Amino acid sequence: MNKPKDFEVVAHRGDRARYPENTLIAMQSALQKGCTFIECDIQLNADNCFYLLHDENFKRTSGIKQLISKPISKMTNAQVSAISVHEPDRFADSFKSTHVPRLEALLNLIQQFPLAKVMIEIKQHSLDQWGVKKVMTLLLQQLIPTTKQCIVISFNEEALLIAKKSSNLKIGWVLKALNQKSRQKALQLKPDYLIISKTKVPLNKTAFTGTWDWMLYDIESVYEAQKFAELGYFLMETDDICALIKPDKQGDVYGI
Repeated sequence: MNKPKDFEVVAHRGDRARYPENTLIAMQSALQKGCTFIECDIQLNADNCFYLLHDENFKRTSGIKQLISKPISKMTNAQVSAISVHEPDRFADSFKSTHVPRLEALLNLIQQFPLAKVMIEIKQHSLDQWGVKKVMTLLLQQLIPTTKQCIVISFNEEALLIAKKSSNLKIGWVLKALNQKSRQKALQLKPDYLIISKTKVPLNKTAFTGTWDWMLYDIESVYEAQKFAELGYFLMETDDICALIKPDKQGDVYGI
């Protein structure tokens, strides 16, 4: 019997199955459970501060319907700090008064886990609202103290090119499709990671190789992860880290 292929678990928006997404408690839980890769989303607000947020507004994560017309790009720090992102639709009031973390808080946390890395996805809403150059200039400056632990990821090739040319950060390109065109672009961009949904990957074809490692998202089980690992995919992003993470790996970020 062949030995199962190794793979690494990436915590999608932290330990999202158990805590509100993109919150410090979700990130800390994932790190403490042994994840050496966590992933978050960032948006830039009206005061030029980066916050952990996937959507362009807080309607879904706060449960406040009136916030659907108020994008974070139009909100000040004071306005953002007044919001609780406890995801009431999923957790009721279990995590009420959970504040929206700033990126700097996550960077402080990741430094407590020196073997861990955080994949920071720059959302297109912020790039559209503020311009790619402004967003990337602010972001790269903020990431300088934690360069070795941060990976900038995006669908936006221009943003990644700026990161590649202006910093020593590793970059990850999120693909919309797996085809010859994306392969040619990847060969030109030379990212450290290529990222794509598992639904766009054929199960009868090995991953095309290059200077990168592959990451698949929406992985739900060890069996599924091992099948993809056999095809050359190394990183497996999941909402439920406990379904994938190996018990003997827990605590590795502490070195114990």
